Formats: sequence, C-alpha cells, structure tokens
Amino acid sequence: MPDRTKRQRSTSESVVIADSGPVRARYQWQSSLDKAKQAPSRDPRKYPWGYYSKDEYAGLFFWFGSLHELLTYVANIEPVLCCDWGIRRP
Repeated sequence: MPDRTKRQRSTSESVVIADSGPVRARYQWQSSLDKAKQAPSRDPRKYPWGYYSKDEYAGLFFWFGSLHELLTYVANIEPVLCCDWGIRRP
C-alpha cells in the first residue's frame, strides 16, 4: 500500500529548469536603453515569460524568452526605466 503521509510534489509547484528557457551571457536589449524599452511590444507566443508592471496611470506587460532573461531585466533595467520615465516607486 502506498504511503499517503508524504506529500507528492507536483511540477506545477516549481519551475522545471528545462522549461525555463535558455540562459545567455548577454541579451540583445542590454546593448541600449531603446532596445530595453521594446520588451512590452514583444509577442508572448514567442516570449512566454513575463511580468506586469504599473504606475499611477497605466500598466504594461514585459515579455522575455526565458526566466533568466526576465530576472536579469528586472534587476538591471527596471530601476533605470523607472528613473528615465519619471516613475516613482514606493
């Protein structure tokens, strides 16, 4: 009889590394701020990883090809864009 006291971990509870997309040393948007500002215009069917960001007036979805790319963008570009666009974050 199977042991039902142990909780089985499902793949929906965690990110599977193979599904998180490629990891690159450098991404195309890192070469200029203009390219970085194009992330909201990407097609989510091609760039499946994204996040929603908003200020007092509007919000945008930002799309990326991998989880690593998304996290790199948030860490390096999001603070620069907030200052550049005049957005004040709490």
